[in-house]
Amino acid sequence: MEKTLVLDGLLRRRAAGLEQFLAKHRDPMRRLARSIVGNADAAEDAAQEALLQASRHWAELATMDRPDLWLRRVTIRRAVSMLETRHAAMDEVADTRDQTEALAVQHTLAKLTPDMQVLLALAVGERWSYGEIGQALEIPLGTVASRLNIAKKAFRQAWGDER
Repeated sequence: MEKTLVLDGLLRRRAAGLEQFLAKHRDPMRRLARSIVGNADAAEDAAQEALLQASRHWAELATMDRPDLWLRRVTIRRAVSMLETRHAAMDEVADTRDQTEALAVQHTLAKLTPDMQVLLALAVGERWSYGEIGQALEIPLGTVASRLNIAKKAFRQAWGDER
């Protein structure tokens, strides 16, 4: 009987921890995915898949120092996977100058490789440091810098071709 009560308490605490983790990270993961795929519906799908995976692995994640980093990596992978299987549809009609420019940026980004899109989304859209990007993508700082430089040059070239 005593073991059952202890186990019940442990399960309740673990479930409460998962609920708090998911609630805290739901919106940031949606924003992260949106900055990569450029589409609210696809971003919602990517974030939900990542959060679902986190709930499946919660026992393991609960023991990590930074489970949020694990979740970021999974969200990025899900969003990149969506980019590779389909180009995100632009979901808003442009009727103002800002919207038109935003759509032009999305269209230009769509011309780049998924890796370049991710780097630019994290560095420019999410304003992550090179260190945060390297940690999330599991690549060295120097590699982040060189790949980001290449991605920026490719964007400028594509943007110039667009105009």
